[in-house]
Amino acid sequence: MGRRHSIVNKKMGTAASKGKLYAKMSKIIEIQAKNGANPDLNPSLAQAVMKARQNGVPRDVIEKAIKKGSGQLGGAAYTEVFYEGYGPGGCAIYIKTLTDNTNRTSNAVRVTLQKYGGAIGEIGSVARQFEQKGIITISGKSRIEIVKGNETEFIDPYEQETLEMDAIEAGAEDIEFDDGICVITTSKNDYFAVSTALTHAGYKIIGSDIEAVCDNMKTLSEAEASQLETLLEHLEDDDDVQKVWTNIE
Repeated sequence: MGRRHSIVNKKMGTAASKGKLYAKMSKIIEIQAKNGANPDLNPSLAQAVMKARQNGVPRDVIEKAIKKGSGQLGGAAYTEVFYEGYGPGGCAIYIKTLTDNTNRTSNAVRVTLQKYGGAIGEIGSVARQFEQKGIITISGKSRIEIVKGNETEFIDPYEQETLEMDAIEAGAEDIEFDDGICVITTSKNDYFAVSTALTHAGYKIIGSDIEAVCDNMKTLSEAEASQLETLLEHLEDDDDVQKVWTNIE
């Protein structure tokens, strides 16, 4: 999972990358809004909206996606499809897509894998190596003050012991602290409840999602790692690709 995050973080600095992030999260919201446009009555939509807000997606983008998904505005019909494959050095690659054309997406994923040293795998060949977990990243404690008539957010350092207790009480499975950043792991089922509780407690969440975690990690040679990074970058450049996970350290 670490290799994926390093690529995402490098990309997040540009306006184009933010636009791509907004588009991908909008697809998720559209799918969940099919079951109802009111987040209070649709927990899956509430989770998608919360994740989008935590990742900085503007309110108008979120509202437009809800309207598209609920039929208030015209929009494409998206389907969630997972692909399994192998990369340089035989590493496992697990790909999540949202697409309105499965033939187009399947062909694009297959071609990209083959072009950059990988290959498509059989159904079940890779997925069994991964377990879905909630991953929540916190940078501090948020507080709102009125400055010159406007609400302004300030981020204060969190108290590690207090955050740890709050996370455990909310249902966290694991908590890691590193250089002022806290990464909390939850079960897939408890993810929404834990994220909601920490948000209501005032913590600044800078990343929040369901991730595919692999415990059986492997290493690659320097050349293989470079080839894999190129492959992952091209996969994630595809607008239909939502997430890419590997079993590389």
